[in-house]
Amino acid sequence: MTARKTLTLESNSNVMSDKPLTVDGNVVVMVTPPIGEDYWSVRVAVTGDQAIIGFPKFGTIGIGFQHEDKGWNTNLPYTCEAPEIYDHIKVNRRTASRATCIRAIKMIQTWAWTIRNPKLEEETCPRIPS
Repeated sequence: MTARKTLTLESNSNVMSDKPLTVDGNVVVMVTPPIGEDYWSVRVAVTGDQAIIGFPKFGTIGIGFQHEDKGWNTNLPYTCEAPEIYDHIKVNRRTASRATCIRAIKMIQTWAWTIRNPKLEEETCPRIPS
């Protein structure tokens, strides 16, 4: 039996939120930040040269691959099922296995559910099997 690869969730404090800038509760402006390979809030390396990332995207968290060789802007919201996200983004997986990618997606989904719904415990996050 092959040992499972250890996956680590990394955070990036350099990515700004996609929440609207407000003054006294009134929306002032919503800005699209510079988007590129380093635009991610969290990532999980799945191979030596590829990672799955979670990033702010129009009021939600998108999940996709950090390096998009074959399909630019290939991602789905974190609320989709992990296998559905994988099937949509797999064109950019390089040599990462399906099982490793789905584990990484679930890690990012758990992070996204807990930051978007801070009162939820990890065990109660919808759609994410334990």
